[in-house]
Amino acid sequence: MVRALVLLLAMSCGGAAHAACTVGSSAVAFGAYNPASSANVDVIGSVDVRCNPPANVKVSVGVGNGTGARYSTGRKMTRMAGGGTLTYNLYLDSARTVVLGDGTDGSTFWNATGHKLTFDIFGRIPGSQPTVQAGSYVDTVIVTVSY
Repeated sequence: MVRALVLLLAMSCGGAAHAACTVGSSAVAFGAYNPASSANVDVIGSVDVRCNPPANVKVSVGVGNGTGARYSTGRKMTRMAGGGTLTYNLYLDSARTVVLGDGTDGSTFWNATGHKLTFDIFGRIPGSQPTVQAGSYVDTVIVTVSY
């Protein structure tokens, strides 16, 4: 059995002196993955930004820690015991066509203005990754908020 989890480490970067923003996130928990299946595993996570007073924010998401990870070809979760990776990606849209990132390598980020903002993250592990070994896989990506 393959178990997969992406942890979102949220951080806030300062900006306008008059605004104060806090950031929270929920893990993108894929659960079980069957490497022999051609079916994709799709899940949703989120990032919450609260600013007082309302502010214009840019929210970007890092590529992660997995060896060989790229926005354009896929992020990599790493097997916790032993070696190996599991390819996945994070998207801005529910159709999973716009890669969520920092604006490089074909990715894009969020820009919004408000007081209470929630951004959905659409995750996908593509099906048909037959070389993935059984075990638990994890990756950590950093969410950066500029305002």
